[in-house]
Amino acid sequence: MPENRAVTLFLVRHGQAASVPAGLVSSLPEGAHVRSLTPDGEAQIRATADALKSEGISLIIASPLKRTQESAEILSAVWGARIVNDIRLRETDFGTYNGLPVAEYFAHYPSPESRRTAAQGQDGVENFANQEERAASFLRDVAAECAGQTVAVVSHGDTLVALYQVLSLQGAEGTDPDEYWSPAVGTFRKVILSVG
Repeated sequence: MPENRAVTLFLVRHGQAASVPAGLVSSLPEGAHVRSLTPDGEAQIRATADALKSEGISLIIASPLKRTQESAEILSAVWGARIVNDIRLRETDFGTYNGLPVAEYFAHYPSPESRRTAAQGQDGVENFANQEERAASFLRDVAAECAGQTVAVVSHGDTLVALYQVLSLQGAEGTDPDEYWSPAVGTFRKVILSVG
């Protein structure tokens, strides 16, 4: 029987962070804008850890931001999985809006389409095309390095949307090209990434 080389991915959004109740955007560099998980966020991730405990996840690849690191540590404590950080899983670069109220950001970028068509680097804000490029690069490396494994990817809403869109275009099992998946904090999605 041939070896199964597919990668089972669990796309996990970090738990609720302090930036959410505060109504602030938070990206790299964190500096004074470091946002830890709230008690609710910790509970959300513990529930995810329990729900996926029997899945055999041995590797967690996480964004380097504080809220994703804390989420990954909670998951790792339950699963005994190793954590690796990958900068490509970072939050959207919010540029000059980093640390400011979400309302200010959305006043300038009111719709996904406004972000899709924005020039990369305008106000220092990352556009969707750049996010999709880093998502595709990340998935190529996961396919090459994690064949046959079950991996949790702990990241942020927009980044997970970009990963899902790239996976959908590749026809990955567990995706639907007509679906716009936008994960709530602390939730996950299972996707099978075919390898070679």
